Amino acid sequence: MRHIARTLNTTAAALYWHVGSKDGLLDLVFDRVFGEQPVPDPDPERWQEQVRDVARTMRRTILGHRDVVRLSIGRIPLGPNALRYADRVLAILRAGGLPDPLAVAGQQLLMSVVIGFAIDETGEGGQPPADRPPPGTEGEMVRAYLGSLPGEQFPNLVAVADHMAAADPDARFELLLDFFVDGLAQRAI
Repeated sequence: MRHIARTLNTTAAALYWHVGSKDGLLDLVFDRVFGEQPVPDPDPERWQEQVRDVARTMRRTILGHRDVVRLSIGRIPLGPNALRYADRVLAILRAGGLPDPLAVAGQQLLMSVVIGFAIDETGEGGQPPADRPPPGTEGEMVRAYLGSLPGEQFPNLVAVADHMAAADPDARFELLLDFFVDGLAQRAI
């Protein structure tokens, strides 16, 4: 709080007067990030693509504010921007014919899926290993390691080793969205 107060050219006491606590400030920051994400008006004919677009926007926003992943863990987003966001996503899912219980689960799981993917993608959810390889080299290192394993003991890992190096995060995210949205669509009324 003192660092933020210095950045704002004020005192920590003045900052506490407005936000009450560090958690209160973090809630405001988290809500502000929700406010940066546009959600389209529901279009029943395009609801599946709209869900994908919402997820892509959420991922881009997270990648632009990597620390928000840590803010999201255990935090229930109830600020005005988060409530508008949730309501608009629910509108899309309901327009797509999802029964209300599934629309609620779909809205909540969409956030979990995207945030979970972002935690893995950014490493912001926890402490990465001290000996983490340089960015962009992980895939080749994994491919080389898996390819060197004894084939009789790990036949499947050795067989797919080359595919591990080509694990494009954008392509993996799109596949994840396909699985998620196709699963919801199968349950629509």
